[in-house]
Amino acid sequence: MEEAKNMALLFFMDHLMQKNGRRTIHDLSCQFGARGFSEEMRNAVGTTQEGLTEFLQQHPSLFTLEGDQVILNGFGDITAKNNPLLQSASRNRDYEKEAVEFFVMKLTKFGPELQVCVLDVFC
Repeated sequence: MEEAKNMALLFFMDHLMQKNGRRTIHDLSCQFGARGFSEEMRNAVGTTQEGLTEFLQQHPSLFTLEGDQVILNGFGDITAKNNPLLQSASRNRDYEKEAVEFFVMKLTKFGPELQVCVLDVFC
């Protein structure tokens, strides 16, 4: 039964991803007859829209229900909060300055005798 529940979760997540992360309960319940949705999955979820609603509400980290809409959490949520490439601080970093500061700190710590064996064969 647990495997059927997990397979149903994956099925609905996949369906929501293909449909931009948002569908109605009615649309999802129509998938009970889909080719990839087994009888075991149907029994694990419940065979009605109400059963499906209860099933999805048991997984609030994955799904949000707003009225008759089911929303896949995190899908299409590209914001600076969860994407470091969009954060203004990371876009304005001066990587050359950071590299110079890094090596100045290392030279200060280890002194000018520090051997760097990158291309020197005789190190």
